[in-house]
Amino acid sequence: MNPTTFESTLETRLWSPSRIVRLRALLLAVCIVAAAVGFVLGYAVGGFSSDPGLVRLLRGMAIAQGIILLAVLALLSWRLRWLTFRPLVVSYAAAVGVMSFASALVWQLAFIGVAAFLFHASLVALLVLILRDDVGRARMKARLNANRIGRP
Repeated sequence: MNPTTFESTLETRLWSPSRIVRLRALLLAVCIVAAAVGFVLGYAVGGFSSDPGLVRLLRGMAIAQGIILLAVLALLSWRLRWLTFRPLVVSYAAAVGVMSFASALVWQLAFIGVAAFLFHASLVALLVLILRDDVGRARMKARLNANRIGRP
């Protein structure tokens, strides 16, 4: 196989359909568990309800965070069709889980400052991970090249 063909097949090489389904299920499961923990923790702590206008505003922000989370899940679901470095997948799942946890805390009106920090920090982490995705792709290329040549 010549190098140009190898490079082009790597760029378009897809995971098996069962692996794609498992990766998507992993992301969804992490989100559900993290949101459940956020709801339980927020319920146990109890939020404040002093001003109905503020409660509506914060719940609206939680809905907006949920929409952003759905968009991120759709983007990652599309991205995970191609070969991906395993630590990158775990990092994606962790960042999405933190976003889900923070959104649930905001909905429960508990730890608003901490939840806002966690949500925005995970968005920044996702941005960094997406920008560093080519490093994972380069490592995958090196591993596939070594396997093609016969080195471990």
